[in-house]
Amino acid sequence: MNISDLEELKATLEQEKQKANKAEGAKEQLMTRLKSEFGPSSVDEAEKIVLVLEQAVAEDQKKQDELLKQLEELTDWEVE
Repeated sequence: MNISDLEELKATLEQEKQKANKAEGAKEQLMTRLKSEFGPSSVDEAEKIVLVLEQAVAEDQKKQDELLKQLEELTDWEVE
């Protein structure tokens, strides 16, 4: 490895550091937006909220299916 290889490696390392800093800044902005718009202060907290909401949607879908079945039993309609 010669000096020009080391200089090229150093330049590449600096570029990667800049990219990492830029990504960290973007992450911080997104976390601030997440907290201000939706309330959770971490990704883990947001994921827990999503799970709760997904369960609620699944329960509502089940209730809707049950009510639709009851409606079909009371009528001659064929609901698809």
